[in-house]
Amino acid sequence: MHHLYVATEYQGQGVGSMLLNGAKMKYGNLSLKCMVQNQKALNFYLSQGFEIVSQVDDELGGYYYMSFVAQT
Repeated sequence: MHHLYVATEYQGQGVGSMLLNGAKMKYGNLSLKCMVQNQKALNFYLSQGFEIVSQVDDELGGYYYMSFVAQT
């Protein structure tokens, strides 16, 4: 997944979960990068079943490489 944004006024209403669940249903296994300093997004992805695979440090502060493996 490249980008997933939910407008601030719609956060906390299940919109992000619905979008992510749609991607899970269509594609199964997913992977993404989450900026280290974006704690809100990190907590969201962890709550949705993603796991941190690795951490990469870069000039922007670094990111986590995360993956979701669909249950069979």
